[in-house]
Amino acid sequence: VEGLNTVIRIRSEHLSNAESYQYLAYAYENLFEIYRKQGDLDQADDYLQKAIDVLMISANYDPDGLPVIDRSVAIDDLDLVRMLSLKAQLYNQHFASDRDELLLVRSISLHAKIDTLLSRQLRSLQFQGSQLNLLDLIQEYYGRAIRDALQLHRYSGNREYLQLAYFFSS
Repeated sequence: VEGLNTVIRIRSEHLSNAESYQYLAYAYENLFEIYRKQGDLDQADDYLQKAIDVLMISANYDPDGLPVIDRSVAIDDLDLVRMLSLKAQLYNQHFASDRDELLLVRSISLHAKIDTLLSRQLRSLQFQGSQLNLLDLIQEYYGRAIRDALQLHRYSGNREYLQLAYFFSS
């Protein structure tokens, strides 16, 4: 952990272009993973939020402190997709111990943000091969969204979450 903190300090002192901001975000993401694996989910969440913040060129945030996708610009949308997916996984870990339905609702909200980002990426790709690679990535993220929506339905009994699972499956 100390070594990564040194990397973050050095990278923070030398931020000059988008690539250096991405590397700083990756360092925060690594700290996130360390704390998550140690079970310190609050500390992990703090570092993941820092990683998300660093990736944003300009951002408007929702009440949960996450970027509003149509009013925000990231250095790299696919990096942001990965970070948001990690945040959704973190909400699921919190839910596993707390059983707070709001955590699953937040996870579903993140999957909707991911859907917007992936759709934007898909529209921007001109080459068929690139689209196929993105479609493979999309399957992974939508699989998680479907799982979360179905889990929320089982937990709450609310049929709207079945409709959300259907939305993410189509």
